[in-house]
Amino acid sequence: MTTATTLDQADERLHELLLKVTTAARKSGPPPIGAVHPAVKTAPDCQDPGTARHTVIMSLLQGAGSADVGPQVRADLQKQGWTMGGWRAQGKRGRYTSPGKFGKFTIFVSYVKGFGETDVLANTPCLKGSPLTKPSMFPEPGSTDPQ
Repeated sequence: MTTATTLDQADERLHELLLKVTTAARKSGPPPIGAVHPAVKTAPDCQDPGTARHTVIMSLLQGAGSADVGPQVRADLQKQGWTMGGWRAQGKRGRYTSPGKFGKFTIFVSYVKGFGETDVLANTPCLKGSPLTKPSMFPEPGSTDPQ
């Protein structure tokens, strides 16, 4: 991860990682949905010309009563070398979030207890590339023809 020198490389590696850990934790329901978004609004602006940040997101929506996979995703990220913080309760809906870091990359694993809803948001550091103006979905694995 830390060897990525461009946003394209970082986006691709984060997408692969998030797809791997969410797919491994998924018990049932539809496959994860991934996208790359403009940097989160709270991220500091990049100072070097020609650099920007992106946020890669992977979501699992399994439905009410499904197993909570957030803790498994968090544990798998720790096995991959991410330093993860403790769970913090957010709001009244039963959402829990755990922040993490890997070098200059940051990540947030968030899930709604008892609803099978898990979101993972990974933020790149400032890397060579262009900022995004709108989100872009990642294709489903195997859904594109080889070039």
